[in-house]
Amino acid sequence: MPPASSDELSALAPDDADAALADAEELLVVQVGERTYALPAAQVREVARAAPVTPLPGPASWIRGLAAVRGALLPVGDLRRRASHGVASEDALTGRDAWMAVVDDGRRGAALVGLRVRGVALAQRTADDAAVLATLDAAGLPVRGDARLMGDDRRAAGAGLVRLARGSRARGPASRAPAAGAASEPATQSALVARLDVTALLDDLYDDGG
Repeated sequence: MPPASSDELSALAPDDADAALADAEELLVVQVGERTYALPAAQVREVARAAPVTPLPGPASWIRGLAAVRGALLPVGDLRRRASHGVASEDALTGRDAWMAVVDDGRRGAALVGLRVRGVALAQRTADDAAVLATLDAAGLPVRGDARLMGDDRRAAGAGLVRLARGSRARGPASRAPAAGAASEPATQSALVARLDVTALLDDLYDDGG
């Protein structure tokens, strides 16, 4: 079943539109370098200014160290440094766009930097989502299939952006519009973006970090 577009959502009867939205997955849309990705919002605990990082000796170059986030020490992974194969990106921690997404797969957590938050959008779930295998994309980031965003309907992308910013999971750039680190408009209608595999990223962070 193809995803519903913004116009199609508007044309649906209220009950049908509510059902379409209820069957959708909320995604945090981020940009890493020139590429756009989606993180499952259910695995994003918080979006906030990058916290001070204590470097660790020896780990892979994309692992920036440890940061204290709400009383817990979390490894910090720089997605832009990993995608550029180790090229330094100091502004990922100190620049105007130095934001972090705190992610959790239910067992472990981490802070991801080197990304620019674009907003929150909805993508329609499909029956074969769970069967999609994780792979590395051309930038070397682990992805698990693609998500076709449902459009920029305010009940979808706009409302989702507010819910994620004001809810218990996330605070940060999305709570103000416009703001550094976040786009001033919802994600582009019907955009196809790769889903970042949070569990694979956490596996790499904890394995590479020793």
